[in-house]
Amino acid sequence: MTPFFRILPLFAALCLIAVLFPAFSANAETRVLDEIRVDRGSAGSEIAVTFHVPLRHVTHVPAVSGDVLQIQMRPVGAAQAGATSGLSDDREVLHWKPSVAVPLREVSFEADAPGGPLLILRFTRRVAFKVKGARDLRGIVVTLPVAGKPAAKNTPASPAAAPKAKTTPKGTAPKGTTKVTMALPPVPEERLTALMTEAETSMTEGDYRRAIQLYTKLVQYPDHKHTEKAQEHLGLARERKGQLAHAKAEYESYLRRYPKGEGTERVRQRLAGLLTAAAKPKDKLRRGKREQIAADDVRWDVYGSLSEFYRRDESFTELDGKITNQSALTSDLDVTARGRSDAYDAHARLSAGHTANFLSGSDSDTRVSTLYLDVLDKRREVSGRLGRQSRNTGGVLGRFDGGLVSYQVNPEIKLNAVGGFPVQSSSDDGINSDRHFYGLSADLGPFAEFWEFNVFAINQVADGFADRRAVGGEARYSHPDMSVFSLIDYDILFMELNNLLMVGTYTFPDKATLNMSLTHQKSPVLTTSNALQGQTVGSLAALENLFSEDAIRDMAVDRTATNTSLTLGASHPLNTKFQISGDFTVSHLSDTETSGGVAGTPDTGAEYFYSTQLLGTNLIKEGDIAILGLRFSDTSTSDTVSFTVNTRYPGTENLRINPRLRVDYQKRSEGGGRRITLRPSLRLNYRWERTLNFELESGGEWSSDKASGTDERTLGYFVNAGVRFDF
Repeated sequence: MTPFFRILPLFAALCLIAVLFPAFSANAETRVLDEIRVDRGSAGSEIAVTFHVPLRHVTHVPAVSGDVLQIQMRPVGAAQAGATSGLSDDREVLHWKPSVAVPLREVSFEADAPGGPLLILRFTRRVAFKVKGARDLRGIVVTLPVAGKPAAKNTPASPAAAPKAKTTPKGTAPKGTTKVTMALPPVPEERLTALMTEAETSMTEGDYRRAIQLYTKLVQYPDHKHTEKAQEHLGLARERKGQLAHAKAEYESYLRRYPKGEGTERVRQRLAGLLTAAAKPKDKLRRGKREQIAADDVRWDVYGSLSEFYRRDESFTELDGKITNQSALTSDLDVTARGRSDAYDAHARLSAGHTANFLSGSDSDTRVSTLYLDVLDKRREVSGRLGRQSRNTGGVLGRFDGGLVSYQVNPEIKLNAVGGFPVQSSSDDGINSDRHFYGLSADLGPFAEFWEFNVFAINQVADGFADRRAVGGEARYSHPDMSVFSLIDYDILFMELNNLLMVGTYTFPDKATLNMSLTHQKSPVLTTSNALQGQTVGSLAALENLFSEDAIRDMAVDRTATNTSLTLGASHPLNTKFQISGDFTVSHLSDTETSGGVAGTPDTGAEYFYSTQLLGTNLIKEGDIAILGLRFSDTSTSDTVSFTVNTRYPGTENLRINPRLRVDYQKRSEGGGRRITLRPSLRLNYRWERTLNFELESGGEWSSDKASGTDERTLGYFVNAGVRFDF
């Protein structure tokens, strides 16, 4: 039985859990965290946290090292002006199984944090890190740099003994020389060490294609301390990949170049083994089948978390008395299973939840936000993912039930085919077959080391109507000092520009940064289904009984506004403990037309947002963090000034204390009046025996709302307490 079929029982078990297990979490169509991926990059171990919505990296503390990393984020596009508009207020957590190389314990996201959304990574020990936004704005990448290795003792033979670089005709075996297409210029030793580390990790994980790429690149550079080992392992990688003729040539090249190297005898034995195997009769080769099956055995790793929290929220007013706003028990289950072999890499994931509401008239809610099986065939360079999943590139607009198939044509070209049924809410208990989509895309690059591209075409159908038909692409430039991401999405059904986005960041030598984002996008995304807004019917088929198809498309355009926004920001380290950041945003949301019995909405005009923050770390105790923020909003309905304080203090090794405060002063444009709001809170987190996390958060809110000679005062409190078990 192949590893692919061995994982199917686990996937079936996850599906059964999702259907039968009643204790899962609240409505999550606005949840942010998607998944964690950890890879070995050229600069070290890369932790990639992906999002369901676009977010940009503003700044982070501490700057270079710590056991807790706190990253300030901002939404991109239509939601950016509102800072947390459309995001869930619930604190989200993804668990990770720590290792020696990557001591990551968990990743959490707090949309309601004072001063704006926060992404927080917790490690089991102090680590050095580098932080940057993902190239497509749908995540964050945290690199844990690798330390350099001592130089090799063996010195290569004289340059005259080294083989001359030459190319080999396609389809023929090389004869005694390494296949080199071009000589590469010298690079820093740190870069060579990082490439070598990534290559060794690829070998360990059975990714021989990637290992061959990296070792080939290493032997193309002028002689360095890793050249000998890279040459030997290039032959080994080709041998394990099944490229025996190429492996023979690499071993022979090694022996000529290092006739007295410390690995010379080892390489001679491997070369002799290849020659002996080639000389054996074919029927004896069949005896290796059992050994091949053993080599394909899956190495399993299963981890996740199970949590349960109770939240209660009450308020008191002179007019209404005591009001219970929320009383609910929320449970979450997130489990991931990974299986790896020399030929396959597979993983299955389930993220699901349930909220039991105790208020009369409130319904309980069950959701399944993620449930998929993902399999990579390393030898054929084909991968596939089937189930409920999220994708935010290639024209796909988020969560869907369906499949994605990818084929790596060569190192610079990957082709993707995707199809399925859009998921409007994670609470959907089945597949909505009334709306489906399919599309093709290609990932291109990297070219010239820093450039990558994506092009796509996608078609969506709803109730038999053409719903969305778009073409577009992405361009990414990722240099250590500068990154630029741009996206264009053009709907050829409506002949309208759906989305134009450009985001750029520049980092100065002193670690100061400048960033810019420009968006011009439809809000919501332009589809024929937008015509249903404000109507009494729930499908396009029913709407066709009232209006013609052309009228329905015109109504879809009338229901869709256009949001244009520009953000400029900067951050600068003041010293080893403090840094300052700030940004300015101007945005405009167009009006919508009145049609089909639905009233239009007015133009907002230009709205302005200003914010600045002072961030400090290690102020009282090693590992503490403090953020002071000031924000001013000048919108069409009100002017608001907000002052925020957000601190984190390591009480003991296992106890974290998080006092927070937010003060808002709002002056309304229409009808006058003003509102003052004070929100203090305190969160305590205690970890016991590395598997149990106990959390208690409590806070209050006091507000005074003066309008038309009245002064309405509100006093409230909330408590959120629970436990999470990591396994």
